[in-house]
Amino acid sequence: MGLPTSRNRRTPGLRREEVALLAGVGVSWYTWIEQGRATNVSGEVLDAIARALRLDQTQRLYLRRLAGVGADPEPSEVRPDPRAFQPFVDNWLPNPAYVADRYWNLVAVNEAVRNLMGLDAPQNILEEFFTNEQTRKRYPLWKDDAPILVARFRSQAARYSGDPGFTALISRLRRDSPEFAELWNRHEVLEDSCGTEILHHPAFGNLSFTRTTLDFTSRIALRLTVFVPVSGTGTEEALEPLKCFPRERHTISFRVGGQRHRPISSRVEDEERLPSHACATGEPLQPHLPHPHLPLGRTPSHVPS
Repeated sequence: MGLPTSRNRRTPGLRREEVALLAGVGVSWYTWIEQGRATNVSGEVLDAIARALRLDQTQRLYLRRLAGVGADPEPSEVRPDPRAFQPFVDNWLPNPAYVADRYWNLVAVNEAVRNLMGLDAPQNILEEFFTNEQTRKRYPLWKDDAPILVARFRSQAARYSGDPGFTALISRLRRDSPEFAELWNRHEVLEDSCGTEILHHPAFGNLSFTRTTLDFTSRIALRLTVFVPVSGTGTEEALEPLKCFPRERHTISFRVGGQRHRPISSRVEDEERLPSHACATGEPLQPHLPHPHLPLGRTPSHVPS
């Protein structure tokens, strides 16, 4: 670690003076920080101490939170493996669900998203919405939805100011879509956690959903968005045919504390369990629908167009 060797070390680990030396701070100041007596400790000093102690990312953020210092993690630059997130979206079938990254690039989608929204990974939600005429047809209230979508995106992009990926995406959208450019210049922002969506399907007409977005850990900057049918609109009945197709078995393995634990499997007989049970036990609600294009069948007479 760059420290002078000493033969008089009675216990393992670093001495207080050594931590201060490695962190580049005074011994007295480090002692006050250690004892919780220091005020206005900067994030830079805490990060230097974390490096000296060889703390990992989770431990470094925990140290910052204890000191009352901003602890937003830097997003990981490692691209996620879509296969790891496929069960999270497939388990919501027949409801549409997708996982997207911080740029709103799709990482994993289920068959309902492909069929109802015309989207697939790794497409970008904004680019498809503003530049793809076929995707635009899926939104019967496109002109009303467009400013909401841009305001939601702006509120998310503000978390990553200076990110060159956002700069490139926004420049590309402003170049390719006059509608996006005009809406972006409004500087409007909206909460992105939930809202309503109306999607148009050629066979079923307009379908009404409540959209809910949930964050994975901030470190990987991925978000799960689920579309739940609005009761009394005929949407839930329109999605019923999706339940009739063969289902595969998902197996999810995971690690805790470096130890590999037994896999969790999706089981068809468990598909009617409530989401609260899934959150408590870790068991997915429904397994995967394998066919890439699922016809939804004929138009029910009770679904408005």
